[in-house]
Amino acid sequence: MMLNDAPITELLFKVKQGNSEAENLLMRLTDKVLCHMARRYLAAEPRRHHTLQPGDVVNEYVVIARKSKVSYQNRGHFFAFAAKVMRHILVDYERRRIAKKREGLLERIPLEDVSLSAEDNALSITLRQLLERLKAKDPQEYKILVLRDFEGLDLKETAAAMRLSRSTVKRDYRIARAWLHLGLSKGARKDGQS
Repeated sequence: MMLNDAPITELLFKVKQGNSEAENLLMRLTDKVLCHMARRYLAAEPRRHHTLQPGDVVNEYVVIARKSKVSYQNRGHFFAFAAKVMRHILVDYERRRIAKKREGLLERIPLEDVSLSAEDNALSITLRQLLERLKAKDPQEYKILVLRDFEGLDLKETAAAMRLSRSTVKRDYRIARAWLHLGLSKGARKDGQS
């Protein structure tokens, strides 16, 4: 789902100057893409029975974006910021859900979901550890991997956001993915032996 760069860039410039009409038009123009992003993030959530809808995530993002008064540098920066905020919205939602569960305000979760969550949690911990190691080893590869796989930017958008050539982004992305895959494979083999 791609949008033409020209109107978005033009609108971002006007928003930077404080034009509220341009901000409203920008949100209407990007609404479908933002909903598509939110839908992808919701689908990737380990707990799929949540009550959040893509529109809820987008609406919350719009509120946060307006309060934060971010000065977007370009289209890639706009969508990278949106992706980051959406991920934080889902993390906060899950934290609130767990807190309510601990208080006994939510109904019990079936045993099947608990065992599934434990597996996902172990994978999530391993993935977080590997990402931290990659960040320390090569911050550029880490950032490219995050922008591509976790924030949903394509090759062109990542290159623009990082101010790198597409070939550099493509190479570093392949290296980071291979390194991460190797780390996850080793972790799976260790788990299988214990």
